[in-house]
Amino acid sequence: MRRALLAIAFALVLSGCGTFTRPVDVLDVKRDATHRPSYAGLPIRSGQIILTESPEATSFAFALIPDRFYNFTHAGIVALEDGEAWVYEASGELATLPTHSRLLDNVTGAVHRRPFFEYISPNLYAEIFDPPDGVDGEKVAAFARARFADKTPFDAYFRWEDHQALFCTELVELSLRAGGGAPREPGGVRFQPSLDQALGWLGVRRDQAFPAGVYEDDSRFVAALGQFPSRVNAHAYFAAKRELYRRFHHPDQRLGFIFTMKGTGEIHLREEIADFVVNASHLFDAWSPAPEPHGPEIIAGVRAFADRTFGPAPD
Repeated sequence: MRRALLAIAFALVLSGCGTFTRPVDVLDVKRDATHRPSYAGLPIRSGQIILTESPEATSFAFALIPDRFYNFTHAGIVALEDGEAWVYEASGELATLPTHSRLLDNVTGAVHRRPFFEYISPNLYAEIFDPPDGVDGEKVAAFARARFADKTPFDAYFRWEDHQALFCTELVELSLRAGGGAPREPGGVRFQPSLDQALGWLGVRRDQAFPAGVYEDDSRFVAALGQFPSRVNAHAYFAAKRELYRRFHHPDQRLGFIFTMKGTGEIHLREEIADFVVNASHLFDAWSPAPEPHGPEIIAGVRAFADRTFGPAPD
């Protein structure tokens, strides 16, 4: 029954309908001498990075852009303040009644400060990671806190060179640098005709990308939370996104094969794509023992499932 209910809810959020607040389950927590409970039973400390996966179809669009596949859609900075956990993140929203001819000119936002669980709740999944060794977490959090206090606006065009407005990973990257972290630069964008045309229409740069997943490092894993029954289900979901990314490289592919779009610019996953992702996330439910979340058998199993569902991918 739980699987059926999860599948129904999952299909709703993947179609763009599920933006309501939901309970958050703790799926996995690191326990050792340096990771002791500090907030709600979790080893939370300032300067940690939180990566989240949005329930909206745009998370699949974002995943198609970089020159390699990455998990996760969004990133923020965790801070402990007076015994409470908060998340600082840069995000924006599309106006329901656009007034500007360029779609992204209708997006408004800023650097936000949200209670920890309130931030996670609307998302499908979240993982928390320690900052790299030698990085001062308090300085990381202080930088993000200052950008919130400054009311720094959100950059809907993802312009890395201009730090007057920030997108999500730009805030994370600059915060880590403020804490002494080694600089990380944006990566490349792969060329695919349909995707390139869409990015050009939006006015987004087509020569660089800074995906949230660049900060995923299982050696620094702290905790996993979200709507999935387990981390294995979550990473099987990511493997399904990875398979869609792999198949989309072919020049004959079109964004319309994955998405539908309303006149307002809101996109939804096609029903057959949403069904594939939901079913892929449950491929390993009966395995005993369960595979490791990053195990190669998850990627291989989801790829074989995609071949059975859609046919073999073209070279």
